[in-house]
Amino acid sequence: MKRLRAWIDRLGSEPFDSLVGHQFRVIVQGAHSRRHAGTLIGLEPLGRLAPRPGDATPKSALLLRFLDSPGSGLESGLIANELGALLTLVSGCRIEVATELALSAPPSPGTYFMAIGGDQTVDGPISDSAFAVFSDYLSRLSSLDPDDLAALAAAADLHYGAVILAEQDKRAAYVLLVAGLEVLSRRFGAPPSDWSDWELACNWEALFNRTSLSPPQAQAIRDHLMKDRQLRLAATFREYASQSLPNSFWDSSLVTHSYAVHLPQGTRDQLISDTRDMETLVPRDRHVLGQALSKTYALRSGVMHRGQEVALFQIGVKSGMPISSDQPLPFSVLRLTLAALIRHELERLSHPSPLPDIQTA
Repeated sequence: MKRLRAWIDRLGSEPFDSLVGHQFRVIVQGAHSRRHAGTLIGLEPLGRLAPRPGDATPKSALLLRFLDSPGSGLESGLIANELGALLTLVSGCRIEVATELALSAPPSPGTYFMAIGGDQTVDGPISDSAFAVFSDYLSRLSSLDPDDLAALAAAADLHYGAVILAEQDKRAAYVLLVAGLEVLSRRFGAPPSDWSDWELACNWEALFNRTSLSPPQAQAIRDHLMKDRQLRLAATFREYASQSLPNSFWDSSLVTHSYAVHLPQGTRDQLISDTRDMETLVPRDRHVLGQALSKTYALRSGVMHRGQEVALFQIGVKSGMPISSDQPLPFSVLRLTLAALIRHELERLSHPSPLPDIQTA
């Protein structure tokens, strides 16, 4: 609600005729939705939405309108989300603000809404080769140790949840990806056994020197730190993911998919794919990767324990730039890392077995 407070302050201090309008589509439950014109916001019914497979209720769309000061364009989407959060809280109803940008194409008077915020690496068509791998993985499941299977199944479910959730809430989806890696690290990883491999070990050594601790005192602190549960979890997460990732990961590519938009009709048809070599995005340096994974785990902890905000640019792939050791991994790179490790562990720990001879038409 911090942005709502700042928004209200701006509305109270700016001349009315200088304010600019913003609009966002909102999805609500039910076949009918009511118009609302009241304090600070307006809601205009847009009609019933076509049902999607799995919908438990009919859904309708509303147009959310509000005013803000000039230059607030980038902030407007965050304000719309906080308005949706507050309306959901007070109404007890699910009110979903679509992650979109409102676009116009003069001289046409219409408005087109372009979706943003998803993971474009999963927006392409299914390749024919995927079905051969699918069958191979099915044939391997019966040979897995039950505990290994449980960990791989949990990680795959978390990966799936993140993919589905990414378009609506990328912050929550990011946390699911970290959770998937953490499941794998707890099952297949181990914390560093050498003090020098622990993050911030150099900082602690500098502190020991500044405070003139005796060797036994310094060693007692080292032993205590290496037994700290939270530090062990973070270290295991970093070491497992950075050291277990197969070399083939760097030989792969990051491929994004989008569809050309035609305004003012708002139609999408032509698929546009962009390919980037993974090694140009993620340096072949496991130490750099490990440092970025530490920042990734810290971001997860910030979201879980302090409700830390996560901006889209913070976890987006920077154009023409490799990952940085002092920034968390981009969402798409983190997803591909988790997927690569699930596949690596599944192939390493299993072998194909005959499947039932059942063919579907």
